Amino acid sequence: MWVKKNYILLIIPFVLFLSKWAISFIVFPSDFLITKVLLDTPDTQYYPLVKNLANFDFSPSYNDNVKTENLLTFPYGPLILHSIFYKIFGNLSFILIEFFFILFFFIIIFKIFKYIGFSFNSSAFSSLLLLFLPTLFDLLSNFPIPYIHNLKIVIESMFSSRFPRPQVTGLYYLVFVYIALKFSADVKRNINKKYAILFALILGLILNSFFYFFIYCCLALLILLIVNLKKFFLPFLISKFNFLLLFIFIILIISIPFFLQNYLGEPDYSTRIGLVKIDLEDKIYLNKFFLESLLRPEPLIIFFTTLFITIFIKKFFKKENLFNKIDMFFYLYLSSILTPFLFISLSSKVIAIYHFGNYILVNGLLYIFFSSLSILYFYRKSKPENKIFKKDKLITIYLTTIILFLFFLQNYFILKAQNDRNAFNEINAILIKNEIINSKTNLFTNSIRIANLWIFNNNKNLIISDGFVNAIKDKKIIENLVIGLKLIGISREQFREILDFKGPHYTERNPLIQYLFNYKYQANKFRQFSRNKHYTSNELERIKNTSPLRVMANILPQDEKNKFLKAFDDTVLNENNYKDFMVILDTKLIPNFLINKDYENFSTLYKKDHYIVLKKINRE
Repeated sequence: MWVKKNYILLIIPFVLFLSKWAISFIVFPSDFLITKVLLDTPDTQYYPLVKNLANFDFSPSYNDNVKTENLLTFPYGPLILHSIFYKIFGNLSFILIEFFFILFFFIIIFKIFKYIGFSFNSSAFSSLLLLFLPTLFDLLSNFPIPYIHNLKIVIESMFSSRFPRPQVTGLYYLVFVYIALKFSADVKRNINKKYAILFALILGLILNSFFYFFIYCCLALLILLIVNLKKFFLPFLISKFNFLLLFIFIILIISIPFFLQNYLGEPDYSTRIGLVKIDLEDKIYLNKFFLESLLRPEPLIIFFTTLFITIFIKKFFKKENLFNKIDMFFYLYLSSILTPFLFISLSSKVIAIYHFGNYILVNGLLYIFFSSLSILYFYRKSKPENKIFKKDKLITIYLTTIILFLFFLQNYFILKAQNDRNAFNEINAILIKNEIINSKTNLFTNSIRIANLWIFNNNKNLIISDGFVNAIKDKKIIENLVIGLKLIGISREQFREILDFKGPHYTERNPLIQYLFNYKYQANKFRQFSRNKHYTSNELERIKNTSPLRVMANILPQDEKNKFLKAFDDTVLNENNYKDFMVILDTKLIPNFLINKDYENFSTLYKKDHYIVLKKINRE
């Protein structure tokens, strides 16, 4: 019976996996595999890093003519398993590994519920319910319900197959929670070699994956120890010196890649991902900002809900010892409130501070969800004579069927809405027909997806690439941009127009600059790249009204535009180095003149579905 029951732990994740991929292969049977990988997985931006790690390339440029000097500082923790799979299965690995992470997520959530005291069936159903929340909120976001869209975004930060966050980082986080919950059952007894090793291993992985989680976990662990040991905290830890020594030694060993990357990393890359230095005035401003943010309605609602639930559990569920079984979720929530203030006050640099705000809400909701389901379960257990509860098995079967059906339905809608599919298949067919697979042809593209298509077809020589995944210096990026534009016949005045262009989704962003430099030119109330005189009055007004959390709000200031134009003047193009040259442009992200331009010396291979594919005519 035990063996049969445990098949459920495999069957449910497999059905969730099929709810997307069976539809994809049945409805779109003629897709190239790479089309499915790049269009049917939630976020493919960081996939090139998987291939880099699989090939032990720690300073990627994606261009044989560009040499990098320093390491890429993107964390390797979330890439390890994907890189191993990629080495074995190639492009198919991105689909296969999605199943394993759904399975791992389901099992670890199941184990948490089992530890809390749920029955097997209730643990399995509750795990399915939690994994269903992003889909539920996604479906409900089609209706004008207050906060639903915000809830959807917050929950997707914890449960989704988006790589690498939260597909990998969220799993590591929940593994830590499970270990910590078991540890908290008897802290004094469990301060031993086993837990020293377990905590060091998982925290080392978390540090090398998403350092925000590392801070939350360490602080929550500290709170747990203080609450349990109270005034004996320091004496007890001193008496367990061997435990601490082993823990610190292992975590330092695992953290070597993190420290090496920070020491040997490319400084320009750090700027592109939003790393900025802060002084005392900045610290005061940011601490004030986060304090005011906590006093907004949404955080206050979550705070008082968690407070009420905690009091309620401690009063009415003493017999079940319920709070002690879920206390780590509460301590993680408290840690996420304290972390922004501690980090900002102690650190000389900050990066992507919106994560601090997001995960206050995420950790608060995690505690609310787990505690609410626990309250319902133990209340039901205490009322066996209730007529509704007597039919709970039947109700669970019906609800499970409905949930699985909704997974299929939502995935069908998402897949059908992907309107780039035909274009991607045709563009890939063009590459194959022209034998541009595993080639050294030079490509100029403004599209992340097209760049990834190029990379995973084993082609070399992207003239420009996504600033998040290369270790190239900014000066060389600008030079390559100029070379690419000159190759397609762009004049200085047209280059200026390209620099002034704003994208279709966010009026403050230039899509091309965003693609190449990411968060470098962030412009918000906390940080702007240049002085006020280098922005227009409209841009300054926009900056004034943009939250410090919006690091993705970028504006290229005039002094930087002048540097780009100077580079255009100074860069000498040698066309003989680019005889094999292609252009693939996403026309949604470029000025209109580029769409209608007469590209001399190029043959047009494709021009529809907002893509233009050009190949240089070799007259030799």
